[in-house]
Amino acid sequence: MVAHLAAAATIQAPYPFNQKYFVTPNRDTILYLTAYLLDIKPTPIPQLRALDFTLAFNLAAPVLCVNPEVRKTIEYTQFLFGNDSEAVAAVGQPGKTVEECARILYDLPRQFEGDRTVIITCGHEDTLVVSHNSAKYFPVIAISKEEIAGATGAGDAFGKLH
Repeated sequence: MVAHLAAAATIQAPYPFNQKYFVTPNRDTILYLTAYLLDIKPTPIPQLRALDFTLAFNLAAPVLCVNPEVRKTIEYTQFLFGNDSEAVAAVGQPGKTVEECARILYDLPRQFEGDRTVIITCGHEDTLVVSHNSAKYFPVIAISKEEIAGATGAGDAFGKLH
């Protein structure tokens, strides 16, 4: 995966459903967004919820998690992805454990019916998944430092692959 971190600035309205690139979403559509997009433009998600799609959202970077648009978007998010530092930043309560932060994110208000799944990666430590009001840990496959080219985009890749 190659990431161009300034790409969000080039997106033109109406996004994310510009017919040049996307089809009109329906209940079988999973829309995957990252917080980088919200740092450039306000989210149209509340206006688009009538289209009945599933929203998967990646917190993307701790510095972006303080954006009020992130909190608003989480309210519409069924699948929330982030890493441990992003989870702490999104909650805004330093000193909380990763699991406490994941549960706070899980419990945020929902502007949809059904459950939310919060997936928090913790580097080489187990990945935390909070869903159906329970927390479960899943081991990660260890790789050597020599095999790691860089971490940029790792959360996006994780969110798309799992």
